[in-house]
Amino acid sequence: MDAEQRQFVRVSADCPVRYRIIDTNDSSPMKPDVFDSFSSMEVREIASKSHAHQEEADRHMMNMLLWLDWKVTYLIKLLAEDKDQSFFPHQAVVSDLSASGMKFIVPNVEPKGTKLQIRLILPILPFKELILEGEVVRTREKKQTRDVQDQTDLEMGVAFRDLKESDQEDLFRYIIKRERQVRYENESKRMTVT
Repeated sequence: MDAEQRQFVRVSADCPVRYRIIDTNDSSPMKPDVFDSFSSMEVREIASKSHAHQEEADRHMMNMLLWLDWKVTYLIKLLAEDKDQSFFPHQAVVSDLSASGMKFIVPNVEPKGTKLQIRLILPILPFKELILEGEVVRTREKKQTRDVQDQTDLEMGVAFRDLKESDQEDLFRYIIKRERQVRYENESKRMTVT
């Protein structure tokens, strides 16, 4: 990968993703329905107003309300999965993610240069569903050992194109959170081994 694609930190991720191939001859690309996560902002506002005098309790209450809101919103997205499948017919799992691109495991790779529209739900508070555009920049076979069996995964590297600043900020927030989580998990493992 070139230097531009490596300028951002990459983190391991295990997020489901759906995508579709963008037809370069289509002059009017379709726009998917994006779930309005405005309710998360309302929950945050309510929590901060109702418990403004108790800072610590406020933080815990707000996090709990936001987490519940995220779960309900995600459940609604799962119930609407049929509509998503018709618009984003291909499914994959993200193996790593940065603010400039991602790698994901797919059943079939697309040729380099293929343009994709990607729907990604970030497991952060408040709920974030991103619709991103990208281009396949790399494909490879990756051998894995799972359940004592060797398995070959097909992996596609995708560079984001025309990324909105707000989407990039959401990616940064997720990456920082995920990096801290991985660091904490590694520290916990080290402490249990010693």
